[in-house]
Amino acid sequence: MQGYDFSVSEAKYCLFKFASFFSKEVADLILMWGLEMHVDNTRSKQVLQLSYRPPKESINEMVYSMIETGIIEDKRPKT
Repeated sequence: MQGYDFSVSEAKYCLFKFASFFSKEVADLILMWGLEMHVDNTRSKQVLQLSYRPPKESINEMVYSMIETGIIEDKRPKT
């Protein structure tokens, strides 16, 4: 772009930074931008005997739940 190298990551950061002026939630997210988080669920599996489903399956169910509760507009074809 006119001799400048502007990565998608930088563009996302700029958008979030701008939005942070209008939203406290986004401002809180900016504080964690670029941090790596590592979590370990071994103890919950051992002590509580929990089992976790694959992330893709969990995300799909979350989105369908958000559609059913009206948080996300239902754009699926009506049958």
